[in-house]
Amino acid sequence: MGEYTWKEHSIPENQGRILLLVALGVIVTMFTIHVTDTMQTGASFSSSTASSSLAHRNSNKFNLQKELDYSVAKAESYGFFDDISQKHWDLHKLRVKERENHNDEHLGQRSKMVFMDQPNAWYQNNWEPDFSCKHERRVGDLGAGSRWVCDPHRIPRVAQDRVDNGGNPCLIYTVGNMGNLKFEYKLREMLGKETCEIHVFDNSYHFDKYKTMDGLEGVQFHPWSLEGSHKTTNARHYMTLQETVEALGHKKRVIDIFKIDCEKCEWDTFRDWFNSDVVMMQILVEVHGSPNPEANEFFETMQKFNYVTTHKEPNTHFSGGRCQEYSFLKLAPEFFNF
Repeated sequence: MGEYTWKEHSIPENQGRILLLVALGVIVTMFTIHVTDTMQTGASFSSSTASSSLAHRNSNKFNLQKELDYSVAKAESYGFFDDISQKHWDLHKLRVKERENHNDEHLGQRSKMVFMDQPNAWYQNNWEPDFSCKHERRVGDLGAGSRWVCDPHRIPRVAQDRVDNGGNPCLIYTVGNMGNLKFEYKLREMLGKETCEIHVFDNSYHFDKYKTMDGLEGVQFHPWSLEGSHKTTNARHYMTLQETVEALGHKKRVIDIFKIDCEKCEWDTFRDWFNSDVVMMQILVEVHGSPNPEANEFFETMQKFNYVTTHKEPNTHFSGGRCQEYSFLKLAPEFFNF
C-alpha cells in the first residue's frame, strides 16, 4: 500500500462549498420557521390576553354601573328605597325568588295544614320573613303596643315627593289601640309632629281618656273599629274599611302605615284592605291564632298583592306565641319579575 495522504480522502473544493451553502440554508430555514411560530404564538397569546382583559374591564364596568345605579330599587319600591344599588337590590329579589313559605322538607307538602289547631307550632313552620329593611325601627320602645317599621326615616321624603307631584301627604291609620298610644307618640317624635296625618280607631272604653292626653295635637280619634264588608252587622261602634275611607274623604289616598291589632278582626277584614280605594304601603298587624282556611289565605293574599314580609315576632308575653306580629311592605309588580 502506498503512503496515506489527506488529499486522497478530502472533499473537492467546489463540492464542499455546495454542502456548506446547503447547511446554511437549512439553518436559516429552521430559524425562520422558529421565529414565525414564536411570533404567531405570541400574537395569539397577546390576542387572548387582550380579549380576557377587555372582558374583565367590561365586567368591572358593568358591576360598577350596578353599584351606582339606584334607579331600579327606587322604581320598584315606589320611590321608597332611593339609595340601594341594583347589585344589592338583586340580592333582595333573589331572596324573594327563593323563599319557602312552608316547612315541606320535614312535614311534607301539607305543611301549611299541620298544627293549625296549635298556632304556636303552626307559625314556627310557616310564613317567615322574606325581605330585610336595613334601618327598620321598633317604634314605641319595648313591650306591647310597639311595632317594627321598615326604615321610618324614609317616610317624610316619600310623602313630600308625592305632594310635589300633586299627590297627598303622609297618612297613618291605627286600629285597636286599647288606650296604648306609645306607637303614635314615638312615631310623631321620629317623623315630626306635622309630617303625618294620624287617625286612631278605638271603640273601647279607653276612648274618652284620649281627650285628656297631652302631646297628641292634630291626631284624630274615631270611636269605632273595623268589621268585614262580607258580614256587616248593626253594631253601633263598627264600620267597614270602605265606609271609613269614604266617611273621612280618603278615597284614592296612600296610607303610609296601617297598624291594626283588633283581636281577630284581621281575619274578617283583610280582604277589604285591598278593595277600599286606598293603597297601603306598610301593614303592621298582630294576627291571633291560625284559623283554617283564613290564616293561609291571609298570607297568600298579602303576596298576591305584592307585599313582602319584613318582620315577624311572636307575642310571648300574653299568648305564648299563639299570636304573631307581622310587618309587610308593598313593592311594585316589577320587583317580582325574576
